[in-house]
Amino acid sequence: FKMDGLENISSMICMLDFLASLDLQDAFLTIAMHPSCYKYLCFDFEGVRYCFIALVFGLSYAPRIFTKMLKVPLSSLRLNGIKCSAWIDDILLVGSSLLSCTSTVSYIISFLEFLGFIIKPSKSHLTPSQSIRHVGFIWDTVRFTVSVPPEKVEAHKVLCSSAISRPISLRFLAKIIGTIDSFKFGCPIAPLHYRSLQLDLVKHLSPTPDWNSLLVLSPSAYSDLFWWLEC
Repeated sequence: FKMDGLENISSMICMLDFLASLDLQDAFLTIAMHPSCYKYLCFDFEGVRYCFIALVFGLSYAPRIFTKMLKVPLSSLRLNGIKCSAWIDDILLVGSSLLSCTSTVSYIISFLEFLGFIIKPSKSHLTPSQSIRHVGFIWDTVRFTVSVPPEKVEAHKVLCSSAISRPISLRFLAKIIGTIDSFKFGCPIAPLHYRSLQLDLVKHLSPTPDWNSLLVLSPSAYSDLFWWLEC
């Protein structure tokens, strides 16, 4: 299934726009299940059988169902000229001015609550601003940039430093590569500085790899790690 991608979000935002975000509380639980499905959503505890009557967190198809359902009300908002995008239960709102974005926030909160959703203020960004964190990146409409949050960069540097000081497991190396890969949208040159790490990982993989086995990185892989430590 298709969620709004980062490229779609980026194309929706213009320079100097104002941004806000809404987080839906217990979002999946707002989707009622048909009674015929209850028997598939049961578990036993201390001799008592419990059945979910709403969409269950943790099921592989839950994000798909929720995303397809939320597309319906969001599409109607877009038809009325409102810029909005959802990443599962995290909704980004965009306005060309502080006044228009504030008005949009109020309207959409009322609209979603009318539909039965609950807004979680503690995880929402209700006051429009020109810099906001959304889906793991910082969106700044003044500088017109998308960047990786500083604490994520620092945490990644800790991983790289650990990998330089001692042999590491395949699992640890895969974690470093995965972290770098997650930075790509906010750091387009990231793929240039993990190729050697990928090659080292591939060399040590087998049809049934032992992810806890240790390896010593190649000189070029160390160069990649040093680049991240110095950036």
